[in-house]
Amino acid sequence: MEENYDKLLVKWIDGDLTSEEKESFEKSEHYQSYRSIIEGVSKLKVPEQQTADEAYADFQRKLKSSSSTKEAKVVKFPIWRYMGYAASIIFALAIGTYFMGQTTVETAVADHQNITLPDNSLVMVNAASELTYNKYLFNFTRKIDLEGEAFFEVQKGSDFTVSTANGSVSVLGTKFNVASKASFFETACFEGKVKVSAGGDNETLTQGQKLSFMEGNKKIEDFDIIDSSKPTWASGRSTFKSAPLQHVINQLEAQYPITIDSKAVENKLARSYTGLFPHDDIDEALENVFLPMGITYSKDKNDNSHIILKNQQ
Repeated sequence: MEENYDKLLVKWIDGDLTSEEKESFEKSEHYQSYRSIIEGVSKLKVPEQQTADEAYADFQRKLKSSSSTKEAKVVKFPIWRYMGYAASIIFALAIGTYFMGQTTVETAVADHQNITLPDNSLVMVNAASELTYNKYLFNFTRKIDLEGEAFFEVQKGSDFTVSTANGSVSVLGTKFNVASKASFFETACFEGKVKVSAGGDNETLTQGQKLSFMEGNKKIEDFDIIDSSKPTWASGRSTFKSAPLQHVINQLEAQYPITIDSKAVENKLARSYTGLFPHDDIDEALENVFLPMGITYSKDKNDNSHIILKNQQ
């Protein structure tokens, strides 16, 4: 019965009712309400320069005034025109919600920050990093943009995606680390599985595997999980296994307020480094990284935060 009534309503709006159908429809209990609405809406005139908010206000005002109309009149409802106005209103509201909900978390040099996302997933954001998401839409999209490095402990649910300039990671519920800086991209799976898209290829990593990608070179290898609840950088030291030296330099600059001049050792920046450096002792950190690579370092006489690298003689 309800389905037949819906069909009659559609035909009435389009002006296609037969005489018998029209007589039956006009005897229904909802007919007067529908007729008042249609008469009110059909009188709307929205000028081209009218905004979505103005159109909506005009619609409400004329709809209310139409309720007092007594004269019976069957009209053909120009529905598509007003669907366009409604779509404009919805679009304006959606755009407003999107921009008001944009949330950015930035960390300074040598700073870490822990945050809880709207779905209760946990994120540890490493130094000199930026993370962006929409707090109003997050439970529907579960999408994050990242520049820098962060560790994620994801609540189970729909796809959870971390996008970077160099690649993306998608999971359902797991623990993983993502680093993306300049042309370097790396993700490590601490628990469960992660899907990685980088360099035009898709890969699936399991617990204890990591993928690194830099300038067209992709590598998947195992790594040692010291603590499955967090990466080593969250405990005060950065560890590396076969990482490009340039990436290690970027991490030094993220953990210490320094700039490193590497022009004189440019031929070594793509070489792999395996080792670690602490976050609380700059001299030990510099020695740990550069001496094994056959590189010496010195501090600028006028600016101790400026580190100059040279090849060992």
